[in-house]
Amino acid sequence: MACLEYSTGKLREFGISGYSLLLHVRGLFCTHSARTYPEAWIKRYDENNYALRDPVLGWCFAHDDVLRWSDPALPDPYGIMPEAARFGLRYGVSISAGPATCRSIVSVARPDRELTEEECVCVREIALCLHEELQPDRTLTWKQSEALRCAADGLRAKQAAYSLGISEAGYKARLTSIRACLKVQTTAEAIQIAKAENLI
Repeated sequence: MACLEYSTGKLREFGISGYSLLLHVRGLFCTHSARTYPEAWIKRYDENNYALRDPVLGWCFAHDDVLRWSDPALPDPYGIMPEAARFGLRYGVSISAGPATCRSIVSVARPDRELTEEECVCVREIALCLHEELQPDRTLTWKQSEALRCAADGLRAKQAAYSLGISEAGYKARLTSIRACLKVQTTAEAIQIAKAENLI
């Protein structure tokens, strides 16, 4: 938690209009999130479901790098960035870190000027620190790993249950517990995460 406290303090310095953290995003879930942007902007953003059209989020999920919000190559067909600027989020930087299966995104915003290169480097270091230091502690039991390996190998529920020596209902219950443990909704997502984290 010391890393989180130090990092959020530094982000407040760089992002005088606020900052946003999304750590270890997997599907619709993340391990930690925070937003300190103006309340009026957060309300507008949420009420209009801007996350579904946010050009910064779209870019960050597709890249592992640094993005200046003023980049002319950033597609913004819905005009979200000019609208954000009216709420004091005129200049900003977003950092995406980690693999696509477990992406962390850190953003800071200012009303007055672009962030310097040195500030961008610092924000990137903070993003990498948060991504590494606050890794979710995920483990699967041996039985869970075995069950998920069967699913990854393409075995149907009946075949997998037979090979594991359990009932089909027991196998399905095991997959449900695996999805809950990995905080995902589908077995396909669980397989993807488990492979990325060498759990199977």
